[in-house]
Amino acid sequence: EPRIVVANLAGKVSMEDLVGRRVAVVANLKPAKMRGIESTAMLLSASDGNEGEEENVELLRIPDSVPNGELIYFEGKEPSEPDTMMKSKGALKAFDR
Repeated sequence: EPRIVVANLAGKVSMEDLVGRRVAVVANLKPAKMRGIESTAMLLSASDGNEGEEENVELLRIPDSVPNGELIYFEGKEPSEPDTMMKSKGALKAFDR
């Protein structure tokens, strides 16, 4: 289903790298208003840990063979059922599991 995602990626990821690209999102978060727009998911990306203009951010690359809506899991971790709707504190705890 289409979602509106507000992400703080300006200056970190170009529009050319976003438009038409397959992305991974966390879609079971409680919607949040950012800059007056309701965001209903969060893009998964990684940072090199630098701050400010020195920071490099990359979106998770999704192979074409992965179907839309596929549950993401980490190698070496048992796949689990996603929470129906995570609230902000619950989202942080989910990554500890």
